[in-house]
Amino acid sequence: MSEVWRLCSSCKKALGFKIKFFECSVSTCNNKRTGLVFCSVACWEVHLPNARHRDAGAIEKISPGPEQWARELSERQAPAAQLSAAGPPARTISGNLAPTSASSTSGSQSASNESRRILIRPSTPTTTNNKEDEVLVVVSRIRQYVKDRADMNTSQEVYDLLSDQLRRALDDMMEAARLDGRKTVMARDFRRKD
Repeated sequence: MSEVWRLCSSCKKALGFKIKFFECSVSTCNNKRTGLVFCSVACWEVHLPNARHRDAGAIEKISPGPEQWARELSERQAPAAQLSAAGPPARTISGNLAPTSASSTSGSQSASNESRRILIRPSTPTTTNNKEDEVLVVVSRIRQYVKDRADMNTSQEVYDLLSDQLRRALDDMMEAARLDGRKTVMARDFRRKD
């Protein structure tokens, strides 16, 4: 297995396993689909003018080990293989990844040209496996609300917790609409649990 985990999203420098890297605090930059990673705070700052974030920060993290990364890649490739076997894709989303082995690059093809393809069919509902970690709340609005009301900062864990609560409430509401024979989730489907 190669010693390269990913490439920096700005300078394309190779990032190794179990080393420090930076991630944008904005959920659209750090979700599984986008997955921007940066080798330094300076590289993180390069993406800000195009990203148009209202409020963002660079979060320091440690990259996974080779075994964990291989597991993550196999988990990502399994749903794509199932979808491609089910029929032709509706659209393709590409992103740069570092090669995982020396044999994965051929001839003049460089590591920055490696791409991963995620196949999505519109008729098939997206599985909760890929969306389970996605933040469903507007992070900047919650952060501003807490700052205005109590002059406090907000941890990333709060957004994850609120998203989980929202998922559970929406699941209950969808079930209530289904039992009622409707295809539209309505406010009356929300039942407070006191």
